[in-house]
Amino acid sequence: MTDTPRRISILLASYSVSGVPRNRLNLAHGIARRGYSVDFVLFSGALPANERDALPLNVRVVELHKQRVVAALPALVEYFRKERPEAVIAAEEHLNLVAVTALRISRIKAAISISFHVPPTLEASKPLSRLIHQDAERAFYVPW
Repeated sequence: MTDTPRRISILLASYSVSGVPRNRLNLAHGIARRGYSVDFVLFSGALPANERDALPLNVRVVELHKQRVVAALPALVEYFRKERPEAVIAAEEHLNLVAVTALRISRIKAAISISFHVPPTLEASKPLSRLIHQDAERAFYVPW
């Protein structure tokens, strides 16, 4: 058995001091306090120096340097294969779709938590999105 802390990846399209990004940064702090290694994966942009300096030592920032989330798919697959996180946390619909797809392609076994907040009628109007979310539920659902 290894003493290496379990790794959790928190995915974020880009960073701004509001909403989902702020919530995810707070989540990274909380998970790190519980002894996990956390990768804060940014698809584009960079984490401001003051935020980076405030991170615990067991939180690492991984920057994929892609302007569009979908363009990050190959880099995310490579990241998953190399780092093999035990869990992946994503929010925002486009990010969820890329995260689920990258996990499927990389063939690693990781729990995934996806969330997004849109009216049900909007979700129903996007057949591809609905299909991918249903596939994710079948492939990655972990009952509590």
